[in-house]
Amino acid sequence: MQPSSKAELTALCRSLAGDADRQRAGLKTDARSVMELDTDFPQTARTAQKALDALEADYPLLRSGYGSPKPVFFSRALSRCNVTGMFFPFTFEANVNTDVPDYTIPATMCHELTHLRGYMREEEANFVSYLACRKSGSRAFRYSGDMLAFVYASNALYSADSGAADAVSAGLSSGVRRDLAYGAAYWRQFAGPVADASESVNDRYLKANRQSEGVKSYGRMVDLLLALQRKEKTP
Repeated sequence: MQPSSKAELTALCRSLAGDADRQRAGLKTDARSVMELDTDFPQTARTAQKALDALEADYPLLRSGYGSPKPVFFSRALSRCNVTGMFFPFTFEANVNTDVPDYTIPATMCHELTHLRGYMREEEANFVSYLACRKSGSRAFRYSGDMLAFVYASNALYSADSGAADAVSAGLSSGVRRDLAYGAAYWRQFAGPVADASESVNDRYLKANRQSEGVKSYGRMVDLLLALQRKEKTP
């Protein structure tokens, strides 16, 4: 990772937007024309497990052989706390909120499975999730990973140049824009003191795990994405 220019960040956003558009085409949708997974939870969980296991070939420290993620029965309650998944160290389980928009579930599964492999920093888990989704062989997983990466990168670009971010977003396909709008509306309904309190608790948890920037550390995933972009452009 290294300091990056706004031009590099803009190029990353455009690349991720293009990837998301391509993967979105042909995916199953519901009555609202919002992306819907075409596999049930156990099938999706097995795909996530295989995707993480496959990364060991390229990244030996990401050892294979761990279990698959499990659904949380009270998922709606997790959403009220702005929580999409939880790693329980005492039972060594990756637990996933199933009430959230479908396009986020594959990436969340891979994120939580990354914690099982010892990577507790949120930005690292997000980045590994993106890598796993990209190599999963599943269009739905690739789309989920692209959307995860695009949201982080575009938010960073918006902070640096809102006009450039708006221009990239305007070029997204109608399906991607519809999914993002649905996701934003889903989380808006939970805004309030419970979500704020949960974020405060999560902030303290991150700092207790030596992530001194607290919730701000989530944005550092963009540095990893930019580093990957530079690496893949190098002959």
